[in-house]
Amino acid sequence: MDPRQKEEVPPPSPLCQAALLHCAGRYTTAVQVLTGQHEEAEEFPPDAGTQVVLSATYTRMGSYTRALQHAENATQLRPTDAGAWYIRGEALVSLGRLADAVLCLRHAVSLDPAHAEAMYLLGNCE
Repeated sequence: MDPRQKEEVPPPSPLCQAALLHCAGRYTTAVQVLTGQHEEAEEFPPDAGTQVVLSATYTRMGSYTRALQHAENATQLRPTDAGAWYIRGEALVSLGRLADAVLCLRHAVSLDPAHAEAMYLLGNCE
């Protein structure tokens, strides 16, 4: 390839786009990309990663019930994913359901004893 030619780089996936938007604090646009309501959104199946990002984004937006719904979807789709259980616990904490949150966070730590966020949040709940 001629070094003066630029290599074609594919656009990032919708999940990657949404994660970047979430990190930038553009929560509404992140949700729109993941739910197909954005002009650049593509159709793709709702997987556990998508559910986790939606849950985290809804938590930051203060929509805790919606956050919990997506976190529950994530743990159903990927029951051995400590991150999914952590995000479920985080949503439950936001809803004031501490006993349920503790169970989820303990499960997250049992799946991944090095999950620092789950351990920290668990310590604040117990």
